[in-house]
Amino acid sequence: MAGIYIHIPYCKSKCIYCDFYSTPQVETMEQYVHSLLCEARLRHGEIEGEPVSTLYLGGGTPSVLPISLLSTLIEGMKEVFDLSNLEEFTIEVNPDDVTAASVKALVALGVNRVSMGVQSFNDGELQAINRRHSAQQAIDAVAAIKDAGITNVSIDLIYGLPGQSLNSWQRNVERAIGLDVQHISAYCLSYEPGTPLWAMRQLGRVVPVCPPGLSLTPQLQLLEFHALSGTRRCRPQLRRQHSSLQSLEHKGICHRPGQWRHCLCRGTSRVVGAL
Repeated sequence: MAGIYIHIPYCKSKCIYCDFYSTPQVETMEQYVHSLLCEARLRHGEIEGEPVSTLYLGGGTPSVLPISLLSTLIEGMKEVFDLSNLEEFTIEVNPDDVTAASVKALVALGVNRVSMGVQSFNDGELQAINRRHSAQQAIDAVAAIKDAGITNVSIDLIYGLPGQSLNSWQRNVERAIGLDVQHISAYCLSYEPGTPLWAMRQLGRVVPVCPPGLSLTPQLQLLEFHALSGTRRCRPQLRRQHSSLQSLEHKGICHRPGQWRHCLCRGTSRVVGAL
């Protein structure tokens, strides 16, 4: 069984910690989608005869792509690959892009799993890292996704944010669990060279919660405590999947094990091949 990952590199704004390739040049979206489909046709032989079980649209922010272009992309992919056995179709979204109408349109395209970048439920922490959404928008987005009939929802959180306390992280974890989503990913904030966050640290404008060389063990222990204890509204099926990832036993990620085998990703200077 094959899995296909498609990178959508567009973002309305850049988070201060992000070193992924992204661009705000939305005027190139249509050209980019057609380039992706050209690449798909060139590379269809890589999985010829192998059924595609998962499709993952990552970014960037795939949810900034207009539904009309998403439809063009998916219909074009169906002409190239056999998606009739697709078990899981995931799209990454930002909370502020989610509306009842947009999620309904995603369902019509076949999306059955949504991965949403929340990062924090504290508005001050969100503003500090230049996130576009508020905590309430994230909560409302999860509700809208569920109301549209998508029952497999994943949210991302970041720990170690500037000024974040252990109590604040605990509230983030509890709020995430309380939303009754099927998957929670928790990542430690990293300071990557070339990002605004890196420059701010160099200038002394931000101080890492944990100095280099030490661990954020309390934050990880707190997440694991909620995951394994079955207390504080956490279902006992929640389990550790790897050091920074939590997943529900009955609704994990189908795509991740084969995620990077077939990657369609057109950058500014090269095409990323199958890895």
